[in-house]
Amino acid sequence: MAVEGERISKALMSVEKPLLRGIIRFSVLLLLEGVGKYGYQIYRLIKSRLYNRLSLSTLYTILKELESHGIIERVGEMYVLTDMGVKVLEYLKSKYKDLTNYLKKVLTKTK
Repeated sequence: MAVEGERISKALMSVEKPLLRGIIRFSVLLLLEGVGKYGYQIYRLIKSRLYNRLSLSTLYTILKELESHGIIERVGEMYVLTDMGVKVLEYLKSKYKDLTNYLKKVLTKTK
C-alpha cells in the first residue's frame, strides 16, 4: 500500500510542480505590470498571498528564466517588464481571463 501512495505522490508532483511554476511566472508578470519591484518584494507578495511554500531560490530561478527570454529586465535592483513582457502579459491576460482575475484578486488583497 505504501508503494502505491509513493507512486501517486510522484505522479501528482509531476503535474503539480510545473503548474505551480507557471502560475508563479504569470503572477510575477502581473505584479510587475506598470511598476517595477525588487525580487524580495515579489517573493514576499507571492509567498504571503499565493503560495507559502515558495522558496527564494525558486523565485530567483524563475526571474532569471524570464530575464533570459527578454520578458523582464533589471533596472538597478528592480525588475520591470520589457516591451516584449508587456505583450506577453497582454496575451496571457486575454487568453486566461478567469485565471487573471483570480490572481489579481489574490495578489492585491490587503492583509
